[in-house]
Amino acid sequence: MTALLLRQSRHLRQQLGSRLYFLLRGPDPGHQPERNIWHLYQDVLWIGLAGAASSFTSVYAIRLGASDTLIGLLSSLPALIVMLLRLPAAQLAERTQDRVRAIAGSLLVTRCLYLVLALLPFLRLSHEATIFVALVILMGLPATVADAGWDSLFADVVPERDRATVVSVRNSLASIMAVVVVLLGGKWLDWVPFPWNYQAIFLLAFVGGLVSTWHVARIELPPAAPLREGRAGFRWQDIERLFTVNPAFRALVVASFVYQVGMSLPSPLYNIYFVRHLRATDGWIGLRTTFASLTPILAYRLWPALMKRWGDRAVLLVCVPLTVLLPLGTGLFQSLTPQILVIAWLGIFGPAVNLTRYNILLRVCPVEGRPTAIGIYAIIANLAAFVAPLAGVPLMGLVGIRNAFFLAAAVRLAGALLFHWLPRDPKDASLRLRERLSLWRR
Repeated sequence: MTALLLRQSRHLRQQLGSRLYFLLRGPDPGHQPERNIWHLYQDVLWIGLAGAASSFTSVYAIRLGASDTLIGLLSSLPALIVMLLRLPAAQLAERTQDRVRAIAGSLLVTRCLYLVLALLPFLRLSHEATIFVALVILMGLPATVADAGWDSLFADVVPERDRATVVSVRNSLASIMAVVVVLLGGKWLDWVPFPWNYQAIFLLAFVGGLVSTWHVARIELPPAAPLREGRAGFRWQDIERLFTVNPAFRALVVASFVYQVGMSLPSPLYNIYFVRHLRATDGWIGLRTTFASLTPILAYRLWPALMKRWGDRAVLLVCVPLTVLLPLGTGLFQSLTPQILVIAWLGIFGPAVNLTRYNILLRVCPVEGRPTAIGIYAIIANLAAFVAPLAGVPLMGLVGIRNAFFLAAAVRLAGALLFHWLPRDPKDASLRLRERLSLWRR
């Protein structure tokens, strides 16, 4: 066992070394896919500077005096924005002549709002907590355009054989940045007086966001990338047909909806529980977020290889029930130290769920109209993300915060079981085993 861990550690260092060398030396100027992948890696590195800002947003709102209801709105209203605007944004993404420019422009507007958050204390406004929450929610408006076109753009610029690797590396880089930025950010927040500590964090997010947006703008679509022009407007028949003729898409949407309810129901309760019930400091919040980012670095190295060997569905079915420990363990433990172990556990198995669902989504969505299909998936998932946090806060008042975590765990488990409806894919290990048994019986 020790030898296996040493081999994996040595291989991980070699992989990280080669990726770091690639990031530093830059891509081959004459190789377009390599240039695009390099910019995708640089994008996630620089936006990682915003990790501390996003991690401490709700904590900052709580320290400004935001009510539990306002924290619930901070978790749910961004999902409502996605529900209302994602489909029109997807239709726009399918028609635009320059998708890269549209995505980069919307990201620029979104990330400039970090500068507004940094300058907010200088304005000396009343109801500052409400204004802060409103600004954070408004960041979702321009971001919807970028999100609507991003998955389709990613599928066009990254060859299918490289997608799992590129997603894994991007997520690993994001995790490494989060480990550094959030850990130092938590210490910074404890060291510097409030609120100037938070304003520096938001300013850093603004700078990182600008550089990240520049790299996104440098991505080039290949000449063969599909571009839809002159298509009729959105029709409800398109949704009906997508669900009736594509059982894999239907199964993924239904299971993801229930699973998302279980994820989102307690989302506004975690920091309320840690700050108000367990008396966590900003430094501890940063430490927890660091562990949440540290363990995926190893996980994103492990899961792509297993996905290639066993298939997306098999890995998903094994890992998705194990993520139930996040709400379950949070409610079970009434001290801070075990909560670190709970979030580290999620960091091991959560990446497998993210990678497999993303691969399955890109595979089951039709190439013609992919942004619209992904938009429908996102709208339904965000319906759960909008409704569930609004229910989480009153549920806490009815049954208590710990029991609310237990109920969320039960819903998440139900969603995990529904993923068994997904049709088997050709790489499914259990399918290959059945085929071998069938041949043996002959």
